[in-house]
Amino acid sequence: LEALQTGLAKADSIIKESKNAGIKIVTFNNKNYPSRLKEIESPPAVLYFKGKGINKIHRKALGCVGTRNITKFGINAIN
Repeated sequence: LEALQTGLAKADSIIKESKNAGIKIVTFNNKNYPSRLKEIESPPAVLYFKGKGINKIHRKALGCVGTRNITKFGINAIN
């Protein structure tokens, strides 16, 4: 029970921090989760994004993985 409470507290903290930073969260079961992404072998359970909205993604899409310590090259590549 303690582990569950700890996990829920951490999730609540992530939600609050994301909201304060203007970051939106979409879970796998959310209607806005990209249908094409659901088709891959191991789709992420949660997506974080900023901008107009994840449901604006059409035929072409770009994903950036591992951006916690993004390099200057990575920043230039996605811009």
